[in-house]
Amino acid sequence: MSLVLDVWSCSNLVLNRWKLAIFPVAWDTLSGIQPVDFRISVSSAALPTARSLVQSILAAASSNLNRSNAARNCLEHLSLSDRRLAAAATTLPRGRAADGHQDTLYARSLRQLYRRFRISGTVDFVFGNATAVFDECLLEVVTRAEGPGKSGSDAVMAQGRTDPVQATGFVFHRCAVNGSEEFLTAFRRKPKANRW
Repeated sequence: MSLVLDVWSCSNLVLNRWKLAIFPVAWDTLSGIQPVDFRISVSSAALPTARSLVQSILAAASSNLNRSNAARNCLEHLSLSDRRLAAAATTLPRGRAADGHQDTLYARSLRQLYRRFRISGTVDFVFGNATAVFDECLLEVVTRAEGPGKSGSDAVMAQGRTDPVQATGFVFHRCAVNGSEEFLTAFRRKPKANRW
């Protein structure tokens, strides 16, 4: 099992010392190139080693405030490892399908990345209050459980942000929204009953 850690300001030295896989998750929309968030993937077996390396960097970098803050930030995220490992066991791996009707995929909190997923449902099937990036995903509207002729709107997503100051939201990058064959057949027969 691997563990994915959200890290905001780890310095390059910290990342090079770890020799871990790092990739940008989201980009600053104004400049288009500056990464604003990183994820570090650590195997659960390498977690104690990563933690001790960050502690040694923190001890050695006491005079360098930037490096010290970066190492402290990384260490803080590593300390949440047990909860994150438990959460990782319940998430879908990359490229899998999530099928359902309402509330199929719950992007509850923190920062999340979904790459090459197929997610299907009828109403609000992607919901939550996370900062989530969906890359190359297929969002598929299916017919309602109570029957294809039943009337109603089919909203694809419901982002749960209640405070306008919160920096949460969903980003759909290179994604497609389509209807299943059964839904499209029902839509052609009765467009007013099946709208999205």
